[in-house]
Amino acid sequence: MTPKELICHYSQIFHRNGWCPGMSGSIALQIESSPVRSSVIVTPENIPRDEIKSGDLFEFRSDYDSQLLIPPARSNEDSPHVIAGFTEIFLHLFSTGTGIRCAVEICSLPSILAARVALKIWEKNADSFPDRVRLSAFQQLGAPSEDLIIPVLEIRDVVALRECLTKEMRRDSKLDAALLKGRGLLVWGNSLPAIKARIETLEQLFKLYISHFGVLSSQI
Repeated sequence: MTPKELICHYSQIFHRNGWCPGMSGSIALQIESSPVRSSVIVTPENIPRDEIKSGDLFEFRSDYDSQLLIPPARSNEDSPHVIAGFTEIFLHLFSTGTGIRCAVEICSLPSILAARVALKIWEKNADSFPDRVRLSAFQQLGAPSEDLIIPVLEIRDVVALRECLTKEMRRDSKLDAALLKGRGLLVWGNSLPAIKARIETLEQLFKLYISHFGVLSSQI
């Protein structure tokens, strides 16, 4: 598959899995052709995720200090494509120098509820943290030990979210996901198959987390 075909393929998978229903969620993929030249392919905001074609994708081409935005081939004046609202965040993740090659924003119910539960727990126990979802206790016995803590970030504006992400990634160099309050989940990594596997794991842990604390679990 070409990179654009790959994004379309996973956009359909994420839609079928309930992670990107309708026109929610977005995907970005970075392709490096040389140390100073790269492209970033991003999904549009206003096309149903199960209908996205290669001709619907935006492309940023970076060469040294210049950047060119190439609009989708299928976009037109009567029905223009709109670039994903998280594009700036995706570009920021790719610029961190940590080897991130792709990023996905999903809007699944378990991820949205997990952030709500963290706040509910904090309201009852001031020693907990409303901006942290601790999932370590819900991992299967025999699994590799991992202190799995997912930060919960508030989306006030792009600049604030970018600063929060930078802070959290400095705090935890292995961090690869963040819950977005009222929105869903942001996941990043070096390949779309790896991100899909990570989302599957986190979604299951979110369900266990919600069910364990008995808050809003009936909505899953």
